[in-house]
Amino acid sequence: MNGSGVERDYEKAFALFRAATEQGESGALFHLGRLSYEIAQGDDDLREAAEWFRMAAERGEPEAACDLGIMYLDGQGVAQDSREALRLFLSAAEQGMPQAQYNLALMYKNGDGTEKDDLEALRWFREAAEQDYAEAQNWMGVIYQFGEGVELDCAKAAEWYLKAAAQDCALAEYNLGYLYKTGKGVKQDYAEAFKWYTKAAANGDSQSMKNLGYLYEEGKGVAQDYEKALEWYRKGADLGNAAAESGLAGMYRDGKGVAKDLKKAIELYRRSAEHGNKYAEKELELLQGKS
Repeated sequence: MNGSGVERDYEKAFALFRAATEQGESGALFHLGRLSYEIAQGDDDLREAAEWFRMAAERGEPEAACDLGIMYLDGQGVAQDSREALRLFLSAAEQGMPQAQYNLALMYKNGDGTEKDDLEALRWFREAAEQDYAEAQNWMGVIYQFGEGVELDCAKAAEWYLKAAAQDCALAEYNLGYLYKTGKGVKQDYAEAFKWYTKAAANGDSQSMKNLGYLYEEGKGVAQDYEKALEWYRKGADLGNAAAESGLAGMYRDGKGVAKDLKKAIELYRRSAEHGNKYAEKELELLQGKS
């Protein structure tokens, strides 16, 4: 906690919520759990938060069941137990809580705590998405884009991505950019791809930073500008994006917007290759063969 004033605020809130629990308000138990979690400084505090959440969940509070499920999933304050997390998420999801529905869908999608089941995942992603839960809307887009449990339909994917992107979901903004770049489900439009990649990059998506670098380098959807390409490749590379590292390496290799520097290119290709980029591995071999 930062400062005695903050401590007093928490102490006052604890006192108020404790008094509310004595009046039988189960929601106060949930808020005690949240307060305990927010100020937790060790395992004992996390165990206390879990216990408050447990009491609230047993009294039918869906938010408490969801938060306790997250604690079981991550092993915070309780022994890690994916099956118990699944049970708690299901309890909250059946009460209509979108975050729990989304978490439950991911567990079915990944086979975590249960058998992998794409149809159950689809069911719960849809439930959450229809309540405007952005991450679930993005997943609905992914499901339609790749035909996972549904007929492949990139136009429907674009519709779902647009709903999530309207809520500043960076992954959905990136996915929309990809559809416009490739012309899948929408008319190919590099300027529109540039727009969505820019939004996603502003929300921290490193792959969109790499793609902005590419669009500036090639002059697609925007005026060709090697300095801007360098800037975006560098931003993505600074976040450890292997494709951005490779793109930046190519700029140094070819002397685009920067003095040609094969040593720097080799360094960047090596870093990209270490991050799993197969193209960078091949370019690294070629440059090392010439040096």
